[in-house]
Amino acid sequence: MPLFKSGQEIQLTIRGEKLKGLVVYEKSKEVAVRLQDHPVFKNDSIWTMLKNEFIHGEYEQGPYHCAFDARMTDLDADRASIENDWVLNLQLPGKVRRTNKNYSA
Repeated sequence: MPLFKSGQEIQLTIRGEKLKGLVVYEKSKEVAVRLQDHPVFKNDSIWTMLKNEFIHGEYEQGPYHCAFDARMTDLDADRASIENDWVLNLQLPGKVRRTNKNYSA
């Protein structure tokens, strides 16, 4: 059962910066997310800074708020985009924490 669906909105936190993105696809071991250009990507050493760091992600799925931590495997400019978008590949998270948004205790 897939964790993500294409076109799904997702919020990632990279080195304290919150970025909104869209899921491009999910494979058996990775998920690709399209992100708009952001100053965090302007650093020439972004690859060495972020490679194998954990990135926090959050998204909504039905009545659930989901959160996870995953490692970055690749970051590259989105060649299919007219804008200066990026595609970030993350390892598929081993655990996703789900909390029911409609639950009132």
